[in-house]
Amino acid sequence: MENICVVGLDIGTTSIKGILVDEAGKVLERAEYPIKLVAPNPGWAEENPEDWWNGTLIVLKKLSTFAKEQNLKIRAISTSGQMHSLVAIDKDGNPLHNSILWCDQRTSAECDEITQKIGGRKTALEITGNPILTGFTAGKILWLLKHEPEIFHKTYKFLLPKDFINFKMTNEIVTEHSDASGTAMYDVRTRSWSNTILGILNIDDSKLPKIVNSNSIVGTISHKIASELNLENNTIVVAGGADNACAALGIGVTVPD
Repeated sequence: MENICVVGLDIGTTSIKGILVDEAGKVLERAEYPIKLVAPNPGWAEENPEDWWNGTLIVLKKLSTFAKEQNLKIRAISTSGQMHSLVAIDKDGNPLHNSILWCDQRTSAECDEITQKIGGRKTALEITGNPILTGFTAGKILWLLKHEPEIFHKTYKFLLPKDFINFKMTNEIVTEHSDASGTAMYDVRTRSWSNTILGILNIDDSKLPKIVNSNSIVGTISHKIASELNLENNTIVVAGGADNACAALGIGVTVPD
C-alpha cells in the first residue's frame, strides 16, 4: 500500500512556505525560502515573481527529497498566496514587471477614478462587496495603463501570485473565487468578473484567468518540473485559495453568525 501525502504551499510576502502532510493531517516536513521586497519609491512595494518561482522549486525539492527518503508518494500540491498583488505576464508566461503588492499605495488616484466612474462607493459595495481600495488589483491595472502603457498592452494575462505559481507548475491559467473576490473586479452577486469594472480598466475578461472552485484540479505538473523535482508525472495541482480565506477556513470560520 502506498503512503500518500500532499504538499501545501503558501506564496507569502516574506517567504515561500511549504508543508508535507499525510492522509491523517499530520505535518511531516516543512520548508521555507525568504523573498526580498523592494520599494522603488516611498509607498511602493514590489517583488519579482520569478523569485517566488525559484523559491517554490527549492521548497518543493526539499519536500520531495524528504518524501522519497521516507518512501512517501506526493499525490497533490495545493497553494495559498498573498491576495491582491498583480502579476502581468506575456504570451510566453514571462512576467513583464515586478509584482505590485497588496501593500503598495501608489494607486489612490486610480481607485478614486474607478469609484467615480462606477457611480460611487455604494455601487462599488454592491458589485464587489468592498470599496475600491489601493490594496486591490483593479487600481494596479489602471495604474499600468496610465504609467506603463507599453507593459499594459503587452500583457497577455493579469494574474494573482498563487495563480502564477500554479501556471508555472501546470501551464494552465485559472484563479478561484476567494482570490478573485479580492481584486475589485469580481461581481459578488454573479460570482464572475464584472464587465462594468473591466470596461473602466480598458480590458475584457480574456485578459483575466478563468474562475474555478478552490478544490478544482488545475492540472498535473509538467514533465519538466516532475523530472527536476523527482515527482510523479501525474502529481495533481489543486487551485487552492487566497491566504486570508484559507486562514479563516483553517480556524473554522465557515459560516456567518
